[in-house]
Amino acid sequence: MSALPEPSAIDPDTPLTQRTVRVLLWIEKYPLPLVYFWLAWGRWVVLRALYREYRAATSISVTLAPGWQNLYYASLGRNALLFALMIFTGVTLLLNRRPSVVPDKLKHVVVPLAASYYFVLYGLVDKLPPAWSGNLAPREWWPTLTLAGFLCSLVGYAVSLWAICHLWRSFAVMVAVRTVVYGGPYAYVRHPMYLGYLLDSFGLLLVSGSLAMGVLAAGFALLLTIRARMEDEYLAAASAEYKRHYWRTGLFFPRWPRGQR
Repeated sequence: MSALPEPSAIDPDTPLTQRTVRVLLWIEKYPLPLVYFWLAWGRWVVLRALYREYRAATSISVTLAPGWQNLYYASLGRNALLFALMIFTGVTLLLNRRPSVVPDKLKHVVVPLAASYYFVLYGLVDKLPPAWSGNLAPREWWPTLTLAGFLCSLVGYAVSLWAICHLWRSFAVMVAVRTVVYGGPYAYVRHPMYLGYLLDSFGLLLVSGSLAMGVLAAGFALLLTIRARMEDEYLAAASAEYKRHYWRTGLFFPRWPRGQR
């Protein structure tokens, strides 16, 4: 009797059925934003608790532990950035329009969702053991790093907002083709939205200073790069103009043209 064949690994190029695509687009449009709003509410609850603790600590005449304000500022900054990130992501997903060319392979769904749920993981860093979630930077650096993190994230939000104003309802999670945009920040880089996310991720890392946030930020950057490359391939196959645009612009940062091909 011949041996049974070994089960094959999941092929990322597995084609998706039309029914599966419709279900995935519905999940992306409605349930997924609710997840981000729920996570934002959790961050808001934490921010209110931190504010009450600060008012209570400053209203009593007791000697507080050295460096407590630095700890407070670091925690406040991290949770405020996470709150803004969750709200921003949920709103942009609600505003998107149905794609003209839908995702047709498993990898067009799995990689973007994996990158998307890094936002969820950021909110769970505080649940990890102190060795992973604790701030490794010297305490006297925390106020400076918190300010730097805020500024970095604000720049990231500004870049992402600039991009979404030009994308309008073309923003989504899964790899698909909606309206191809070439104006605004897209005249300089092909994926300014992801550049904004990377800057925000780096800002979160500065504010947190934890090993877990460093690992998450590195993984997030890797997944965003893979996703951007897949989108380039998908858009170039759907638009000859995008092929020319590819050689004029950089992936995340502006660069000198490499010439036409």
